[in-house]
Amino acid sequence: MQLPKNLSRSTRTATTSSRIFNASNTAEGIVGLQKGTKPVAPQPGDYSYSGMHDQGPLPDLKQGGPMALLLGCVEGAKEYNNSFLTTLIEEEKEQTIKLTKSDNVLQNTFDFLR
Repeated sequence: MQLPKNLSRSTRTATTSSRIFNASNTAEGIVGLQKGTKPVAPQPGDYSYSGMHDQGPLPDLKQGGPMALLLGCVEGAKEYNNSFLTTLIEEEKEQTIKLTKSDNVLQNTFDFLR
């Protein structure tokens, strides 16, 4: 049995968040391998940077500069977005569970009153 239209859950909310990533709050990203990491041949199908080519190790990549800062800002934004979206999804799950329980109570009450 359907709930009456005035009891349906049709509310929507909008959540916004903003944060600016720049040199004042972000560390430079690391291009290539971490310091002290030895280049190793990648596994078949692995296309991430390994520091190794068919003929041997590649030279170290240039570190620092504006591209490293840009990379750091992108990494910071990715972490921030993942954290924000995870929190938002968990809150929506909790609300859905509460609404489902509430709908069941209302449905039972509606059925009882019929």
